[in-house]
Amino acid sequence: MPDGRRPGGADPGVTLTCLWLQTATMQAMVSDRVDLNIRALPADVHRALVGRAAARGMSLRAYVVEVLSEHAALPTVDEWLAEVAALPAARTTVPATELLDADAAERDAGLSGREHVG
Repeated sequence: MPDGRRPGGADPGVTLTCLWLQTATMQAMVSDRVDLNIRALPADVHRALVGRAAARGMSLRAYVVEVLSEHAALPTVDEWLAEVAALPAARTTVPATELLDADAAERDAGLSGREHVG
């Protein structure tokens, strides 16, 4: 065809773009990994991350994946509070004031045995 279109009027560039998008979508559906792009990352944050990665002998990508994975594994404050609220109540026959006084006395005894540097 003189205008570069395939029979049926499909533009080859559009067809390839659609094919690429379909392939990328299918890969995302079967993969347990996704790409993450961060725009406008402050230069000082980038330098700090690069330095920390280098200090651990890691690539920036591997270091950032590790940091984000560790962070994602932590519960949010709301999740943690829900976990704590679900715990059974502590039972004791000793009044709380006695426990606090004993803790304070133990802490004071530990401090009195140390030399203070002035």
